[in-house]
Amino acid sequence: MATPALWSSPPTCLNLADDEVHVWRTPIQSEPAVLRRYEELLSADEKERANKFLVQDARDNFVTVRGILRKLLAAYLGEEAEQITLSYGQYGKPFLKDKSVVSPLHFNVTHSHGWAALAFARREVGIDIEKIRAEVAGGEIAARFFSEREIAELATLKAEEQSKAFFKCWTRKEAYIKARGEGLQIPLKSFHVSMRTDEPQELTESDRSIWGVCSFEPAGGFVGAVAGRGNDWRVRYLDWQC
Repeated sequence: MATPALWSSPPTCLNLADDEVHVWRTPIQSEPAVLRRYEELLSADEKERANKFLVQDARDNFVTVRGILRKLLAAYLGEEAEQITLSYGQYGKPFLKDKSVVSPLHFNVTHSHGWAALAFARREVGIDIEKIRAEVAGGEIAARFFSEREIAELATLKAEEQSKAFFKCWTRKEAYIKARGEGLQIPLKSFHVSMRTDEPQELTESDRSIWGVCSFEPAGGFVGAVAGRGNDWRVRYLDWQC
């Protein structure tokens, strides 16, 4: 089942232990003053990317989430947010450029319908949140993206349980492939995750000894999941305060 997330205010000094994953949540604000403050932190290429969005809400979401990401990276690294340099993997996953290989800082971001979540760890990490929408959680989408085992498990659930189970499954799968950093080079149908509430939270395939996954609820009507390399980590849930 989704872990009851105990969201707390951030400490004055951010210390990220090797066995911790920090998950931050925040509602996405679109007030002009807030957006200007975040946009000032972006690099030239990020501003160029923001200006390519044709839909204003999509642009505002990008600016807000990327601005928060830079402020949190600055807090973890003890640097200025504007000076942080990001690079991108082959499939678009951002990472810190020219940082120590001894104590790396990994991160990942996600947003859905007015909420954002960010994950930070000393290991590869991925995160996904989704709003639970009954009109989306249908058999047609499950048949396209879920494994045969997942489809079978979904069919055994009561109708009122299926929407949440669908998005629990979806976010676990998305968090895992985002942690891997290989995008849809890993087909969603090629592996399966636990879905039923009476089962442990895990990847039920060959990588389960290498990767762990944990579900959580970022807000009412939403479900989320974070995945990280190894199974020796714990999650700390934090509220972002702009």
